[in-house]
Amino acid sequence: MVYWSRDLVAVYNVQAKIMAGDNHPGALGKPFSVGFPAFTEYMTPFLERALEGKTSLRTDEPLFLNIEVPNEECYYNFIISPIIGASGTAEGVLKQAHSRTSQVIQARRMQTLHKIQENVELIRDLDREEFWKLLLEGLGANEVDSPFALLYKVVSGRRSVLAATLGIPDELLLEGDLVPGEVRVGGKIDSVSGRRGRRTGSSSRCDVPASDRLPTPSGPEDSGNMTPADETGTTSSSSILDPEDSFLFIQEMLLARESNSVVTKDLTTVTHEYKQMLAKIEYRGFGDPCTHAVVIPIQPSPSNTFAFLILGLNPRRPYNNEYLMWLNMLMEQLGTSIGRVRLLTEDLRRAVQEARHQKQLASQALERKRQQENFIDISSHELRNPLSAVLQSAEGIISLLDRYQTGSIKLLDIEQIVDSAQTILLCVNHQRLIIEDILAVSKLDSNLMTVFPAPSDPRDLIWNGLKMFEAELASKGIDWEFRVLEAYDLLEVGWVKLDPSRTTQILVNLVANAIKFTALKSSKKKISVLLDASLESPTNWSNFDYLPTEKLGEDVTEREEWGTGEPIFLSVAVKDTGIGISIKNKRNLFQRFNQVPKTHITYGGSGLGLYISRRLCQLQGGNIGVASVEGQGSTFRFYIKVRRTAKPDTPHTSIGSPGSVHGTREKERLNTPPAPSETPCDQPPTPMDTTPEQTTGKTNPAPLYYVLVVEDNLINQKVLQRQLIVEGCAVDTANNGQEALDKIMLSKFVKEGGTPLDVVLMDMEMPVMSGVEATKRIRNMELEKRSLHVPIIGISANARPEQMTEMTEAGMDDAIPKPFRIPELLRKLRTVCQPFTNVKNPK
Repeated sequence: MVYWSRDLVAVYNVQAKIMAGDNHPGALGKPFSVGFPAFTEYMTPFLERALEGKTSLRTDEPLFLNIEVPNEECYYNFIISPIIGASGTAEGVLKQAHSRTSQVIQARRMQTLHKIQENVELIRDLDREEFWKLLLEGLGANEVDSPFALLYKVVSGRRSVLAATLGIPDELLLEGDLVPGEVRVGGKIDSVSGRRGRRTGSSSRCDVPASDRLPTPSGPEDSGNMTPADETGTTSSSSILDPEDSFLFIQEMLLARESNSVVTKDLTTVTHEYKQMLAKIEYRGFGDPCTHAVVIPIQPSPSNTFAFLILGLNPRRPYNNEYLMWLNMLMEQLGTSIGRVRLLTEDLRRAVQEARHQKQLASQALERKRQQENFIDISSHELRNPLSAVLQSAEGIISLLDRYQTGSIKLLDIEQIVDSAQTILLCVNHQRLIIEDILAVSKLDSNLMTVFPAPSDPRDLIWNGLKMFEAELASKGIDWEFRVLEAYDLLEVGWVKLDPSRTTQILVNLVANAIKFTALKSSKKKISVLLDASLESPTNWSNFDYLPTEKLGEDVTEREEWGTGEPIFLSVAVKDTGIGISIKNKRNLFQRFNQVPKTHITYGGSGLGLYISRRLCQLQGGNIGVASVEGQGSTFRFYIKVRRTAKPDTPHTSIGSPGSVHGTREKERLNTPPAPSETPCDQPPTPMDTTPEQTTGKTNPAPLYYVLVVEDNLINQKVLQRQLIVEGCAVDTANNGQEALDKIMLSKFVKEGGTPLDVVLMDMEMPVMSGVEATKRIRNMELEKRSLHVPIIGISANARPEQMTEMTEAGMDDAIPKPFRIPELLRKLRTVCQPFTNVKNPK
């Protein structure tokens, strides 16, 4: 709606005519106070603020409009903002409104159901008066949707007594005509309808229809052959209703009981006598008299009615499918609550236990399904990401060789070929580790994983496991140390029988995690590995928080191949100064398919390493646990059971073994940068100053496209940059969405004479800021006229259709899943960039 000039002359679209009501279309072209007199007092302050240049925002604001019913209860979000003219001052007002009626009312009604459930759960006995009062109290918190209520509990097959009320004054209770203390509900509907239908007004049975149409009312005369069953299951054959026993809602109570459904009562058609009684009700909510009421049977099963709820309907809401659906949910909630309390009795205790068991199984199945889907997403992401780099590296090698053979380039770039090959090897190794984790879980679940003892020196075993990470630790600036504790030396642990492969696998998992979560810390970075030993299980004497012990079968060290040496418990602790783990995340840390939320996005991995480590410890008679302070670091400690053995005759060799050195053996941080072959992903590629001529040897002063590659995986970033440069593009890079935003702010899309840029290739999941969030911010800039349209193509290893849709819905022009071929990407670039080729910056 637009209100023009200081006179606030109204101009509005057809959707806004409901605000004008009967004044439409006469309100068009009239001042606001003339066309909308009902809203003048309410809206004038906001309109005056807008004329002063100020914007007002209101959320879930209640309005009462004449739509389907008089003064219909409605809720709107609206923004009232000034229309600034050439003079810089407000020349009019723009009002934008969005209906929130359905959401607000639905939330209120659902809250009522939750309140009823909470109240009923406090009572365990249907015979206690508090039960019925608490049940109605839960409904009473929603005054608007319960203008008045009567609750009659069934005390026998026919007798029902008043248990609780809402909105009923003492005067009506004392009179007993409209609200009697006892009602006799029995007999057949044909008896009732024949003798009471004309006196009490019309009623209709309401069922939730299969379609969106409202239910077709059917009078009680249509149900004349129904015979209700009482609480004991017997049939009532004769009417017990006499003229002096008449009750305004008796007919609806019978119909509701027999049909097991909500039954409506039209209060506008009752006799003048009853209308006078109804006028004495202290209507809650808006205080308006109710035009309709409903009778809701409270039945845990169709043959057993425990109570009747008579509820006045909100006169300011239309009685439509949405209202009826809530009433049916209320009926189900009440019936379920009664049934739950009843089933707590001794005779049905077994049925309750079975229901709970089935519910638990269903919940576990749903949770397992959710965990499996999450695991598939993570594994797919981790497998597809390097696959994309492998594909593009291979294409790069082939392309380079083809151009060399055809004479396009004179010199073959051997360094580039070797670098691409090393990238392929690194990515394949990453995929191998993921696949090995998946296969390990499969073996563990099938009880096919076994341990093979072999004579080993634990000190050498741990040392050699750490040596595998020496180059990575140095490149990431992490200090590390390996210490053998005093107890180990006091026990004179020499050679023992253990499974060196499984033990190393546990150590590698823990150290790899420590590196991932320590590398990004800006403060001191250090990892310590401590080796200890004891004759008793550490769970008997240590205060460390190990996982609950699970009995997996026999003690494997009792088998013949383990020998008869003295049992010893080896303990290994991996301490880091990384990001730490919250108490909430610690609970699920060692579970299958569980991973600290979203860590795979930043740090990678399948989320199976700790689960595998836990099971491998248990297979070897040990256990694992963690102590952590969020933001300060973590200590993972595991122990396994081994047996002493003699030193083997075959000389044992190790890489850089510490030999007989005890205590601390610390490696100083290496200041020399690692060779490119060791860390191909640690050095980000050069930005857009790299040109195709440097790679191809050809002169091409006009790049095909100026591309910004936004990718947190540095391997994929480097490979994609190189491939695009070969195709004649000028390429710049960003490691996350925030860096991309910073570079776009400096580009030609935002400022005159800015850096050249044609298209952005945006990864979906990145640390600091995701590609989806970055895209939304860019599109907001465009809406605010602070930027031209920036072509964006989403790239992601998350390839499910809903994940691809999420990118385009965020505002990306197109999306392509990994792995992809460069020709495919070039076709996307051409399609996305073509409409904006000749667009100039307005600045």
